[in-house]
Amino acid sequence: MLIHWPAIAGHPPSSDIHQSIRLGTWRALERHVREGTLAHIGVSNYTLAHLTQLAANCTIKPAVLQVEIHPWFIPQAEIDWCKANNVVVEAYSSLGEGKRLGVARAQVLLAWARMHGWVVLPKARSEERMRINLKSVRVDLTSDEVEALDRVARGKNHKFCWDPSKWRK
Repeated sequence: MLIHWPAIAGHPPSSDIHQSIRLGTWRALERHVREGTLAHIGVSNYTLAHLTQLAANCTIKPAVLQVEIHPWFIPQAEIDWCKANNVVVEAYSSLGEGKRLGVARAQVLLAWARMHGWVVLPKARSEERMRINLKSVRVDLTSDEVEALDRVARGKNHKFCWDPSKWRK
């Protein structure tokens, strides 16, 4: 089970209610883990500030951080925190752009994320798109190709989805 968003709709980003509700929700999830009704709990769209706040106030750390990752946006601080704290990084909105002869761009980007060790949650609207995405496990990128995609992100900070960094509290 994941907490999807670190903020409460209808409240300004500066409101203290976000932190209070976020921690209260986490404590409820921890209770379910202790009771055996949930096996693993995690968060989505949390920034480094949200993660460190949660870690300082929890008894069960998140098992996963689901976050937007693609060559135009790599939240490195959050990825580093997850690696240091044994938290799985799950990427969403990973299918921006990319080309490679004979392979769909989605397969290239899924392979790129896999080569970084991230779990990827690709969106698929059709059975054909699911087949294409699944074939990405057969795509192996060279270290030069991974580095080329990594270079796309350097100096860029382009998210396709919402930006949780506005909710610092």
